[in-house]
Amino acid sequence: KMALLAKKKQRQLLLSKINHTLRKRQGQLSVLLRNKRELDNTVLHLQSDRNEKGKLGAFVRFKGRLAWPVMGKVVANFGSRLYHSQLKRSGIFISAPAGKAVHAVASGKVIFAKWLMGYGQLLIISHGNGYMTLYGHNQNMFKGVGQNVQVGDTIATVGDSGGNEKSGLYFAIRHFQKALNPSLWCRRRR
Repeated sequence: KMALLAKKKQRQLLLSKINHTLRKRQGQLSVLLRNKRELDNTVLHLQSDRNEKGKLGAFVRFKGRLAWPVMGKVVANFGSRLYHSQLKRSGIFISAPAGKAVHAVASGKVIFAKWLMGYGQLLIISHGNGYMTLYGHNQNMFKGVGQNVQVGDTIATVGDSGGNEKSGLYFAIRHFQKALNPSLWCRRRR
């Protein structure tokens, strides 16, 4: 009878731990979903405020040839699921040491440079015709809204802003509202 009571208590402890883990994950997913909506709304607002035209197809011709914004290991891939949910990543996360330089992958104009929940210090560059690159979790940003940048310019430093546990760079490419896979746009790593 004692063994049965011990097993029942052990089972209750296990169920309690599982329920706690589920509540914690649901909370994390809810925060991630809110952050994603905030980013999507920010991008939509930025695009509706801009009528900037680049040379037709200028950014498109760089597909597969862009330099990486920072050297490091891609530890979260585009399209991967967050916490085993239906929510998918709309960018990549490149692990890199804090303070490492972040470079613009193409020329353009800074249209956003401030804190955004879940993405920390976020810098967005417009490349015309609806193309944008996004650089998040920065420690420092060296460019402000309205400034032009050239390919290769140092625009920020890697950090862990926005509640990240590890230092690294959130990097995304958008064409209007559509998220594009940065790994298909940047040069293959050797």
